[in-house]
Amino acid sequence: MAARVTVVALEPRFRVSQSQFVKLGEQLLRVTKARGHFSIFLLGDKFLKNFGLRLRQRYAETKNLSSKKPPKSFDVLAFPEASNFPDPENDQVNIGEVYLHLEEIERRGANPLNLLVHGYLHLIGYRHNRKSDRIAMEKMEKKLIRLIRA
Repeated sequence: MAARVTVVALEPRFRVSQSQFVKLGEQLLRVTKARGHFSIFLLGDKFLKNFGLRLRQRYAETKNLSSKKPPKSFDVLAFPEASNFPDPENDQVNIGEVYLHLEEIERRGANPLNLLVHGYLHLIGYRHNRKSDRIAMEKMEKKLIRLIRA
């Protein structure tokens, strides 16, 4: 069976964290009973200095923010794939990609697990556009974090 979670360290110093994030991603797939796979990209300031504008522009395009500037900084970005989008390399449905800016997460004093869960929930359809959506998403975030830490 092909890997259900792919973790890519976009800067060499984050390679030590890869196996930890694979485990967390697998746990998310298991507890949500999601089918398919997703990718987690670990990046820092050095990567963003060279490629960040493209990544932020992609985010702005997916959010229909073409009239606005893309965000200057982020801690997590999620790019869901179209529903039932197959991955030709491993015959699984590709759920999407989560990008974790580990240095920004550290600067903000945030927890990478919490932000991984937040990004993952976007991949499986959760949004926070309306207050009711935000409440439902926050409730699910807390539930998943509790289940993973158990």
